[in-house]
Amino acid sequence: MKKFLQSKLFKLVLSAVVGICLFFFTPICLSKMWLGIIIGSLFLITNLSQYISRVAFVTHFFRIFVGGLFIFSGTIKSNDPTGFSIKLKEYFEIFTGDVEGTWLSFLKGLFEYCHDHSVGLSILVCVIEVACGFMLLIGFKKMFTLWLLILQIVFFTFLTFYSACYNKVTHCGCFGDFLVLTPWTSFTKDIILLVSIAFLFAGKDNIKPLFKKGFVNWGLTGLAIAFSIWFPFFCYNNLPVWDFLPFKNGTDICKAMEKAPDYKPAKYMSYFKYKNLKTGESKSFDQDHMPWQDTLTWKYVDADGEPVLVSKEVGGAKISSYSLVDFDGNVISDSLLQSKKRYFLLVCWELKSMEKNAALIKKINEFSTACEKEGVKFLAITHDDDLAINKFKFDNQALFNFARCDDDVTLKMMIRSNPGLMLFNGCTMVRKWHHNNFAAYSDVKDKYFK
Repeated sequence: MKKFLQSKLFKLVLSAVVGICLFFFTPICLSKMWLGIIIGSLFLITNLSQYISRVAFVTHFFRIFVGGLFIFSGTIKSNDPTGFSIKLKEYFEIFTGDVEGTWLSFLKGLFEYCHDHSVGLSILVCVIEVACGFMLLIGFKKMFTLWLLILQIVFFTFLTFYSACYNKVTHCGCFGDFLVLTPWTSFTKDIILLVSIAFLFAGKDNIKPLFKKGFVNWGLTGLAIAFSIWFPFFCYNNLPVWDFLPFKNGTDICKAMEKAPDYKPAKYMSYFKYKNLKTGESKSFDQDHMPWQDTLTWKYVDADGEPVLVSKEVGGAKISSYSLVDFDGNVISDSLLQSKKRYFLLVCWELKSMEKNAALIKKINEFSTACEKEGVKFLAITHDDDLAINKFKFDNQALFNFARCDDDVTLKMMIRSNPGLMLFNGCTMVRKWHHNNFAAYSDVKDKYFK
């Protein structure tokens, strides 16, 4: 039996069965032609490995390509583990809702657990990506590395395909905010990686350790793993080393909110299902060709799926949503931006996560009091409602004033810290601080008030 399982015949039959199942059970949102090309390519690479392995250059090319890309992708995500965890939460929220009430409902608890521990998972993914990419480049523990790589890419290929097919998550977060990819572009990238790793499996005999002495490979791998663990933790407990967010230091918020002269909004097409009263067939029509006047032949049934993107937005504003409202319902963001004065914003995604940090509340109170004495505006902004704000102020003896931002996504785009401190000078975002590095007012004044 063991001999048969290791035989070429078994590999041929197994790959054929898996390919056929994928071809017939994959949702129709992916063209059968392209699906056939993808499955056929993987089938040929898998079963012609003895010929592929003879060309060592092919293996080394994909070794450098895959290893370098995984290190780059893992490092970029490690730079902003908070942002990556937010993206993972989106996926797990969707999966939790989609499996509820279906035969897959037993997975609901798993998705909820992953949602609640998304930060830890985001760091784990980053560590595995960087470590595997490095181990592949130096040829260390090749089979262990290759299996980790293939498991990762199969998982992420499923995520990006599901997202693209059902229009669930519009940005995969594969390269953080450094490079924003559409779902179908992300899926294409994962397919390229999947094929590349298949080539690596085919040419695995060509992957040799870069260093002959084992302790050197172990030592370098240990250093790579240590870095891959330290770096995301450092960025999580401080701020991203490279800030690719719209509200980065030095940004002119007013200009970032302007649309380009050649601005064109995104266009979507909606589809609607109608039933033919004469034949009984159901047919989908786009919004421009609905037979709503022909009531003798067609009867409206329902909307047919989500609106489909026809053309992307061109020349849109980098910051499209930024509005702050005070307790009286007055919009104050414009007056702050146009004030040409320095002011501080304390960004609070969720007030409840701050309640147990008495030392931090004390620092914030001292900072806001110093601002008040100097005539410098200090304002906390949050997505929570007025009731939660008042409760927080009472329970924590908070001395600072609040304003609301209706879009919690904007708050998370402003700073990857809850809470986080930001210094503005009119329209210009001058500097930001993680709550773990909360600055003293005197230090900020000496350095930035010149």
